[in-house]
Amino acid sequence: MSPAFNLPTERVLLGTTAMWNAESKWTDRDGLPIPPTPKLVIGMRRIVRRWLDHTPIDITEQPLPDVDTLNAAIPKPWRPGLNGQEEPPYAVHYVVQFCDPQTGQLYTFVNKTYGSKLAYDQLEEQIAVMSALRGANVVAVVLLDQAPMKTRNYGMKLRPHFKVIDFKVPPGSGADGEQLTPQSPPPQLSGATGAAAPVPKPDTSAAPALASPPSPDPETKAALTLDQMKSAKPVTVGEIINDELPPWA
Repeated sequence: MSPAFNLPTERVLLGTTAMWNAESKWTDRDGLPIPPTPKLVIGMRRIVRRWLDHTPIDITEQPLPDVDTLNAAIPKPWRPGLNGQEEPPYAVHYVVQFCDPQTGQLYTFVNKTYGSKLAYDQLEEQIAVMSALRGANVVAVVLLDQAPMKTRNYGMKLRPHFKVIDFKVPPGSGADGEQLTPQSPPPQLSGATGAAAPVPKPDTSAAPALASPPSPDPETKAALTLDQMKSAKPVTVGEIINDELPPWA
């Protein structure tokens, strides 16, 4: 979890559950579509989870225990999985926590499938590489997407995918960090201290007030919020060919 986001680190589920499948795509726990606006990734982790009486039992302490050892202590038969075959009780799950910068709504994606592992590993790798290149704690801006993957028995299938479109440096995260734009202070009355300002008389001849402009659409609101966060600097050509060292080297 990024230290810039003052959120509980001991909880796996933040906000509402985010789910993906090839038919419904990205939905929340109520089956409603998640808005397709950019999302900020605020946390990632691997956990070991077991379901018991419809309740998840999560092991989050690192290093994680070996799931084969845990499962060996559970007598068979085990409960069948979605394919109708016995499924080991304990499994590694991949957790991605993200938020909607327009509304502040939090989402948590938790899954154990191989497709989820691919999505998690790719996102984790991109964040790690950019953090190393920039020497800063960066957060990824992603679009909730899908990508093809090759399977052994079923050919090409779709999987969830976090499409990275930008990296941001959260406020207060270091030298490259930038605080959100503060609100302008209220205007101060000029003149001698303690003097009452004259109250202007209403101008009855003034033209009628114009109608308020329409509220920005969700994509615009999300963009306005993201624009207040400083983008991570792109890698220069000199850095790519190793002719230029980063400033922290």
